[in-house]
Amino acid sequence: MPSEWETYFLMVGSSAAALIGLLFVVITLAGEATTTALADTKDPTPERGARTFVSPTVFHFTVIVVICAVALIPNFSPHAMAAVAAIAGVIGIVCAAIVLSRLLRGRVNVPHWTDPLYYGVFPMFVYLWIVLSCLFVWSGSETGSYGIAIGTLGLLLLGIRDAWDLATWLAFNRRS
Repeated sequence: MPSEWETYFLMVGSSAAALIGLLFVVITLAGEATTTALADTKDPTPERGARTFVSPTVFHFTVIVVICAVALIPNFSPHAMAAVAAIAGVIGIVCAAIVLSRLLRGRVNVPHWTDPLYYGVFPMFVYLWIVLSCLFVWSGSETGSYGIAIGTLGLLLLGIRDAWDLATWLAFNRRS
């Protein structure tokens, strides 16, 4: 990436890394939360709910950190950077599709009607955007760099929304 992107990727990557830490703190402190909305409808344990709601949010933040870190490597080839981001994007599309499938098939209780959109549809769109932007970088187009930057920002905003959704749900569903 050109040097003029350094501040942007440093800021976005640092924000994502900090939010990963905060998300872990929130989940740890909210350990007394009820597990009914996070539990599988056929299995009362919260593991599937955690994989559906928590893991994707952490994954979004992790992808941002990886893309931003790779973008900041001195003298790193734009093609190599695009390859790393594209691989992360393809994995993100698959993960978002799995989450969306769980939500739509009723494998977990869906606390709000917007959850399939924010945990499945929108992330798939952003990851697809990143993959397509990587193709532009690979072809030598400068617009690809802007696309990756917009994609990382989109993931950051989705992650913030999903972390807020999770934190507020945990706050309002504590055991008495």
